[in-house]
Amino acid sequence: FTACINVVRTRDALSVENISINLADMMSGKTEDLLLRREDQIIIPSKFELREGAFIKIIGEVNQGPEVNLDYTSNLTLEDAIIRSGGFKESAATSQIEIVRRKRDVNVQSATAQIADIFIFDVNRDLTLDGNDSHFILEPYDEVLVRPSSNYQPQTFVTFQGEIVSPGIYGIKSKDEKLSDLLIRAGGLTAQAYANGATLLRKVTLSDEEIEQRNRAVSEISDDAKKGRFEGEAVVKDKQEAIGIDLGRILRNPGGKEDIILQDGDIIDIPKRLETVRLQGELLFPTTVKFRSGSSFMDYVSQGGGFTRMSLKRKSYVIYPNGSIDRTRKFMFFNIYPKVEPGSEIHVPQRTQSDLAEAQRAMQSIIGISSTLMTLITTVLAFKVLGAN
Repeated sequence: FTACINVVRTRDALSVENISINLADMMSGKTEDLLLRREDQIIIPSKFELREGAFIKIIGEVNQGPEVNLDYTSNLTLEDAIIRSGGFKESAATSQIEIVRRKRDVNVQSATAQIADIFIFDVNRDLTLDGNDSHFILEPYDEVLVRPSSNYQPQTFVTFQGEIVSPGIYGIKSKDEKLSDLLIRAGGLTAQAYANGATLLRKVTLSDEEIEQRNRAVSEISDDAKKGRFEGEAVVKDKQEAIGIDLGRILRNPGGKEDIILQDGDIIDIPKRLETVRLQGELLFPTTVKFRSGSSFMDYVSQGGGFTRMSLKRKSYVIYPNGSIDRTRKFMFFNIYPKVEPGSEIHVPQRTQSDLAEAQRAMQSIIGISSTLMTLITTVLAFKVLGAN
């Protein structure tokens, strides 16, 4: 690159000076020659060093994809670029190959200015182009888009485990295949199966906002809950999550509202009928007891020794075998506790200092209201007695 070379010169005071020279003009005599000194360094750059690296990008359904960057070479054709990207995947839609070419002369003052040239080609599977499209020459920075075919559908699978007549992996036959349909193909449930305890695990991808929201929710769970079911559970972007299903209702009404359409990677687990209830948290004797039909929430709490002084009764909850949760509800001054099913876990959280302070304030309020009512009743009775006399 002779238009601008550099001479780096060390002066007597050891400072460094740069001298720029047009070597072509100097060699032709248009400018004065330069007298060199000892220790001068002459730097002549290469034209190739000053050129921006050019590339071609192939995005989408190619075997080396999903994104391939190729160094640009002269006379590179569309076929050549696809071959160098490993060729088409089976899923590629070869009839809509799109090339996006940047514009270098965009009118920045126009709101409707064209910012790219678009070329669309129909490419055969053997990587030849039809008719006049053959040997289309690519330019630097062209981007080639190879989209997936709308008719292509990879195989999808569901796993049955537990109390199924024929457990294992099953392929999903149609987009609307439901749980009841696949249960028939799997032979149905065994005699020991507990339908109400069935769980469905599904792969989910959480957004950053959902992860932050769930982390806040976990941080608000009582210490007892953290020590129990939630210990070690980290909120991650990709995870398997339990989907609440009621298999009993699904079996009674196949294809109904409760029946769920299956997705790739679903895992359906059918447990044996569970005959126990687990008691955890702020109880005098947390333990596991036998399930008895007709027993209430408080009956099981009694078997765990009852509540302690630190029990947060109004925050008690039940985790069912299928992963769903039901909490205690409040009606006036009364707690309405959730029902208990076989295999359930009863959790009684521990009071915090703020809970104790709130309870004391509520008790003082109740005492104040009761005292006011008693005073009012006494006054009314006194007036009645005086009136009678």
